[in-house]
Formats: sequence, structure tokens, C-alpha cells
Amino acid sequence: MKQETAVLIAKGVCYAGIGGLTPLATGLGQWANEGLWPPGINWVVILAGAAVGMCTQVLSFLSQSYGNYKIEMKSNGSAPTPPPPT
Repeated sequence: MKQETAVLIAKGVCYAGIGGLTPLATGLGQWANEGLWPPGINWVVILAGAAVGMCTQVLSFLSQSYGNYKIEMKSNGSAPTPPPPT
């Protein structure tokens, strides 16, 4: 695996993790000191918020980073390899 590919994957995971886990943690943080689980309908809202946050971040990531990655890979992949120095 090329370093650029590993960086792209790590960046995508971070974007998705931040976008999904931040609303999840914020929503569940309301019940931190109560000792109770949120009611069922609140779980739906919390998980929907986390999914929307994650999808927004993935969309943002794919619209910029992935496009740049494809352009760089095409330009690097089509360049002829230079001859070794003599």
C-alpha cells in the first residue's frame, strides 16, 4: 500500500469518526449523571444525528480529498519511469 493511500484512508476514518461520534457523545452526555438510559425515541434521534454528522463529514471528505487523490494518482501513475543514473 502506498503511503498516500494509507494517509487517505486514515483521513477518511478520522473525518467519519469525528462526524459520527461527536453527536453521539453529545446526545448521550445528557444522561451521564442520571444513572438512566435514554428512552427509545431519544435513541433514534441520537443515532440519526450521529449518522447525519458522519455522512456530512464523509461527503466533505470525498468531495475534496478523494478528488485530489485521484488526480495525483493519475499523474503519478502515467508518468514514465526515468532511466537509472549512470
